[in-house]
Amino acid sequence: VTVSVLYWRALPAPLAAVTSGNGKLTHTAMEESIYNLVPRVPEAPQKAKMHRSKFDPRAPPSYSTFPRKEVGQGQGDGSASMLYAGRSGAMGRDVGPEVDPKRFLKAHSSKKDKLPPAQPFHRPHVAPTKPGVPTREDKPVMGLMTEKNFVHSNSVDAVCAPARHRGAKQEENPVARKDFGKPPEYLKRMKAQVDQEKTMLAEAHSREAEYHASMKEQFVRPVPEDEKEELIAALRVRWEEKHRQYHSLPFAQDTAMSIARKEAIERELKEIETALAKLSKKVVVVYNDKDGPAVARWAKQQAEVDANQTATRMVSDAIATKRGGSTR
Repeated sequence: VTVSVLYWRALPAPLAAVTSGNGKLTHTAMEESIYNLVPRVPEAPQKAKMHRSKFDPRAPPSYSTFPRKEVGQGQGDGSASMLYAGRSGAMGRDVGPEVDPKRFLKAHSSKKDKLPPAQPFHRPHVAPTKPGVPTREDKPVMGLMTEKNFVHSNSVDAVCAPARHRGAKQEENPVARKDFGKPPEYLKRMKAQVDQEKTMLAEAHSREAEYHASMKEQFVRPVPEDEKEELIAALRVRWEEKHRQYHSLPFAQDTAMSIARKEAIERELKEIETALAKLSKKVVVVYNDKDGPAVARWAKQQAEVDANQTATRMVSDAIATKRGGSTR
């Protein structure tokens, strides 16, 4: 017993201990045993069996374009050595298992440069459009026969026919035509169309003239002489009043109010002088500019046209009166 105890103490301690979550010892990495002192022969690891796919290794990969005829790896019909007929589980059409060495790409062998092989033409069987000519062997219908001598009949008809006119063919007399000297029908139609267009154009011009006349009466009018004299007299009175106010201003203009009043009087005097210059002319035409810019622009143009026409007429009348005549 004593020897066994001593031998037990001589054994090495466990190399490591594995504990669970609650702290209890579950097992040791190397249990205490005398057999652990015996040297062990290392075992060679066994190699796993090589994996081989159940599919054929010569089949092209999925969605590959290499076996196609446009990208090589095969003949023009899509056949290649790695493709085979009757395969399963692969995409694409079935092709032959081998490549024919005699079917390689040759120059000028493209299909687009070749004509299709000539085919013999066979006219389809069509029923005749006209009945066939009866043959000599055909029997008359219902025994119908004639004893007429067509040669003798034709000669008699030729003798009895009226004589033909064999002279030179004369040209048609144009004077004998029914429509000689009359205008053609197409000219009549064109003339009627032109007259209709002229009538429509005249009506449009008349309507436009009436509209302009009504607008002119409403927005443009000439100023008579008596009204012009009244306006000139009123403007002169106004000018004298403003002129007197202007001369009554102090000489020293050192405040903003006095400067603004002086400028306002000068501006009003300038406007009165401009109006007097316009009213002093022979022809004065006023227009209304209160109904929008378009109407004001048109009224201004009409006023200028009327003023120029009136002035031209007055000058012509004056020249005619001076010469002792009248243009009217």
